[in-house]
Amino acid sequence: LSICLSQLYGCIVYFVTPLLDNVEYAAGPFYFWFYYIFMNNIWVVIPSLVALRSWRQIVQAFQIKSKKK
Repeated sequence: LSICLSQLYGCIVYFVTPLLDNVEYAAGPFYFWFYYIFMNNIWVVIPSLVALRSWRQIVQAFQIKSKKK
């Protein structure tokens, strides 16, 4: 879970930094939408799904532990 959250933090920094620096992509719309947005969002979607699954398993483990007491 912590590794996934760290990855998501890195993605936020990666996406927000050019916005704060007012960087315009002169390489064209294909570069911006395909490479910068689509290909890098894979690094957001997969860690989000893994983090969600991990969180659910952690909550389930605590529920099972509290039922045994």
